[in-house]
Amino acid sequence: MTPLGFFVGLAMGALAPTRDVSEVAAVVERVVASERPLFAGDEDRVRTAALVIAVAFRESSFRPDALSATGDFGLMQLHGRPDLSVEENVRVGLEMLRASIAECGASNALGAYATGSCSSERGRRISRDRLHLARVLAGEARP
Repeated sequence: MTPLGFFVGLAMGALAPTRDVSEVAAVVERVVASERPLFAGDEDRVRTAALVIAVAFRESSFRPDALSATGDFGLMQLHGRPDLSVEENVRVGLEMLRASIAECGASNALGAYATGSCSSERGRRISRDRLHLARVLAGEARP
């Protein structure tokens, strides 16, 4: 097992201690390892993995078959994309996170991902929550 795989499995297991998340963890590791990191200086991709894990946990509780009342699907709760495999869902979600960070900047990094807007207060609240959880998982903040 790679150090990244160990981190992903440990972090996901800590958030969902009563569920077997090993298959989903393997997908997250594979996608994060194969894509460029979201953050500068994140060569080991721990911060990137932590953010993907935080988003997936809050959006779907790590359930690849999650379906919202508004038509959001899968682990990363992508709107109108029930056709994607679990790996494709994570890969597209990661690219959407990248685009949201680029569009919204640090003040509301996940606003566009969460609500479609960099300026909504709801998006700011969601962004703060996901980013804080990611920092806790990566060992950069206290719970």
